[in-house]
Amino acid sequence: MERNNNGSQLSILSIASGVTMVFKENNGLYIGNSDNSNYRGALQAQNVIFTSMDSTTLWDGLIIQNHADDAGTIIDSCVIENGTKAVYFNNSSPTISNSVLQNNEDQAILCNGADPTITGNHFLNNPAGIDLNPGSGPTITSNTFTSNQYPIAIWAARIDSNIHGNTYDNNLLPDSTVSDFIYVQGTGSSERLHENKTYDWLADGAPYRITGDLEVWEDDDDNQVAILKIHPGAVVAFDQDKEIIIGQNSNGDAGALQADEVTFTAVNSDERWDRIYFHDFGRDDLSYMDNCILEYSNGGVYADNSSPTITNSIFRDNITGIGVNLNASPTI
Repeated sequence: MERNNNGSQLSILSIASGVTMVFKENNGLYIGNSDNSNYRGALQAQNVIFTSMDSTTLWDGLIIQNHADDAGTIIDSCVIENGTKAVYFNNSSPTISNSVLQNNEDQAILCNGADPTITGNHFLNNPAGIDLNPGSGPTITSNTFTSNQYPIAIWAARIDSNIHGNTYDNNLLPDSTVSDFIYVQGTGSSERLHENKTYDWLADGAPYRITGDLEVWEDDDDNQVAILKIHPGAVVAFDQDKEIIIGQNSNGDAGALQADEVTFTAVNSDERWDRIYFHDFGRDDLSYMDNCILEYSNGGVYADNSSPTITNSIFRDNITGIGVNLNASPTI
């Protein structure tokens, strides 16, 4: 659905409440154009059912493309089901709210370079609830995830005050392992938290699951720092041998960790995570852990020529609680 040859005009498909739209196999509803800004479109659907011809065939879902009109596109109180995916936001950022996304083959929502608002929806029986590429950081609030394999998969650098108020219930992997997590993707310096700002990780209804080593540092400027601030009540669960690295060992590679009433734990208590590692170019004056619980790790907290502040916290069932090298002087 798109308007041809005039970027100031807009074609809007408005679907009346109570309508059911049934799609043939391998067909989808495309809104806007992916390349040409003159080809603009919008979808307005409230209380609409989008489904396949029957439960044995799959349609392609709603494809909201780059030149869809974000403000003019409204998906509210709908049912979207039996697709290869329910909604694909391709460089578009409208709002989907209060809808049921169920029984899709791959993802319920797939985002590519998109920051949509996803609020009040129910994700039911999908392999992935919300799957995001590195350029996507949607607002994900007040949703319910039930009986999916992976509720949310997001890249670490795209988490910043945008995930909270969600409910996770009985999400299971194919082997029946519980998967009630926010899966945090990315590993190494190229996928680190790198901007001169504070990244706020809010408490949600599930732990943040760290699937790769998480690095926090801004590059090459002594006056700039990347800060990971984890808010009270949040749980951070690590896959085996994974760690958080704060700062680096070169001038200007500044990072900080701020954690208050946070639990750092392992996904499985018999598969220990590694440690929280404060490098010498971490910002000691900005780094603290207060009223935290740290458990089931190999190395707990390690200070390398650094002096973070660690207060009122519980270290339990770790191989090492706190380790320091010769030139470190943390406040403990």
